[in-house]
Amino acid sequence: MAFFSDQYRLDRKKPSGSRLLEYMKKAPVSFKAHQAIVLNATFFAYASFHAARKTTSVDQKRVMAGSGWAPFNGSDGSSLLGELDLAFLTAYAFGMYFSGHFADRMSLRIILAAGMIGSGLFASLFGVAYWANIHNFYYFLAVQMLAGLFQSTGWPSAVAVVGNWFGKRKRKTRIYLNG
Repeated sequence: MAFFSDQYRLDRKKPSGSRLLEYMKKAPVSFKAHQAIVLNATFFAYASFHAARKTTSVDQKRVMAGSGWAPFNGSDGSSLLGELDLAFLTAYAFGMYFSGHFADRMSLRIILAAGMIGSGLFASLFGVAYWANIHNFYYFLAVQMLAGLFQSTGWPSAVAVVGNWFGKRKRKTRIYLNG
C-alpha cells in the first residue's frame, strides 16, 4: 500500500459524506459545521422514525375498520386494532431496552441506518397488504411487532450520536434568548 499518499489514507478515515462535502466546497469543513450537520441530520432521522411510527396508529381505524377491510371489519375489529397497537408497543418497549445496549457497543451509523431501513420496510409492508390482498391478522401482527423492534433503535442511537458530537460541558448549557 505504499503507492497511497498519507493524505489519501487520512481522508479515507473520514466518513464519505464529509469527504463529499469537502470536495464540493473545495475546502475543509470546520468542526462546528460538522456538529451542525450531525445535529440536523440526527433530528431529521428521529423525526422520520416518529413519523413512520405514527402513520399506522393514526390511520388504521379510518382505513381498515371504516373501509371494510377483513379481518378488521367484523364486530371485533376495534379489538383487533387494539391488539396490533399493543403488539407494536410491547415490541417497541422490549426492543428499547436492548437497542440501548447495542447502540453502546456497535457502530451507531449501522444501528441507526438499519433501524431506519427496517422501519421503512415494515411500514411499507403494512401498506403492501392492500395490493397483495392480504387479510390475515397474523401478517399484520408480525409486521407490527417487527416494526416495533426496528423503531426502538431510533431514540438510543440518536441520543448517542448527539452525545458523541457535543462535549459533556455543552450538555448542561442553558440558552437564554432575549434576556
